[in-house]
Amino acid sequence: MFKNLDAGGKYTAIKQVAGEYTISELCKLFGVSRSGYYAYLKRRATDRDKLVERPNQGSL
Repeated sequence: MFKNLDAGGKYTAIKQVAGEYTISELCKLFGVSRSGYYAYLKRRATDRDKLVERPNQGSL
């Protein structure tokens, strides 16, 4: 059903509807692991932190 989506698309979809269903249910539905989903969230947070830090580094 969701085979057309890459992993990032699946994780994004899970994040969008996470308040309506459990993460476990959504991961089963999309065929991804819970650990993969949480690793994705952690990577996204780290990527955002790097983007915030970059402008500050140039002002020193």
